[in-house]
Amino acid sequence: MLAGQQTPSNNNVVALSLVTKLTAPFQAAVNGKPLRELLHQIADAADFNLWIDRNIDPDQLVSLPNDQRTVFTSLADASRAGGADVVAVGNVVLVGQRQRIEQLTGAILALPLKSPSPTSAATKIAAGQTEFLWPEATTPTEALRIVAGQETVELPHDHWPEAAWRDISPQVATLLVTSQFDLMPLADEAVAGNAVPQKTLGQTRTDRPSLALPNQQGAPKLTAMKLAPLAAPAVLTLRYPAGDHAQAIRKAAATADPRATLSQPREGNNSAGLVELAGSPAAHVAAIIAMLSHAKPRIQAGVDIDNVRFTLSLRGAPAQDVLAQLAAAAGRKLRVSDEAGTMMQRTITLNVQDQSLRQLVKTVTDQIGASAQWSDDTVTITPSP
Repeated sequence: MLAGQQTPSNNNVVALSLVTKLTAPFQAAVNGKPLRELLHQIADAADFNLWIDRNIDPDQLVSLPNDQRTVFTSLADASRAGGADVVAVGNVVLVGQRQRIEQLTGAILALPLKSPSPTSAATKIAAGQTEFLWPEATTPTEALRIVAGQETVELPHDHWPEAAWRDISPQVATLLVTSQFDLMPLADEAVAGNAVPQKTLGQTRTDRPSLALPNQQGAPKLTAMKLAPLAAPAVLTLRYPAGDHAQAIRKAAATADPRATLSQPREGNNSAGLVELAGSPAAHVAAIIAMLSHAKPRIQAGVDIDNVRFTLSLRGAPAQDVLAQLAAAAGRKLRVSDEAGTMMQRTITLNVQDQSLRQLVKTVTDQIGASAQWSDDTVTITPSP
């Protein structure tokens, strides 16, 4: 997974940095690839946290045409072919059965969130933002122990694929684990976030105690976590950016929840340029999907291709997909010569750290016997001399 990107803000229903990644252009032809493998390849290349519902078939073969689209619409099209839906909330993308991602989204949005993420590692940890990693074949109970320091709760036995979640809170990470079994932690005998909150761009007020979980960096471990059925508030009041997509948000929310209302927020701090949606978790999931689906591919300014360092771990990823995402990260279009077309179908396996974008592209092209020529707006792939 690419690392070293900007820390996301907690002041949005969907983190601004995640919106930027999901609305970036994506163009790669995919023919008959297992759903989970494709989703992880897109997530690794675009650098975002991914949660996949254990109840969908991860091995179902899906295809994508070689059309210009955004990262989000590519995820949505691939997931739809596998019988799943996609939504983004906070700093994570959820893929799964619609009812489950609606409940999980509502539970995440109801959690009281910390202040905006600071930039230093020490203050980020203090604010509850951290990373959680586990290897292939980790059991759910082991995963829960990693994210929550929990020693006593036993979850149903399973073997999960490796995971890497970065810049998310222990509260959210714990929900991501327990929700796989339609469960969530209790806090002081009340489901965390079960009160109806008033939330402004991710900041929640509630009269119920919140779930407070330690992180991995030396905090004391919990000794008596209790679990309850996964639940979310019946109504959430959240604010979204106004703009061309406001009408799409209104229509989608009303279709999912006829009682949902979209209005201008009352005057107050940070209310300019916003619309306020009051509705069920289903309405908010529909609104988020509409907001991201109607976004036009955003040409990113790109990062410094020589001085910003990244980590990239891939297994069996098509070179075309990998190079397309690296080019997008650099703010450039990918062009492939006719002679290099067949090379781009070869698969890439690598695990590299602390490389620039230019070095990453060379690492990939070396594996397929090609070379890259850089210009101000294009990366051109040709066979090696």
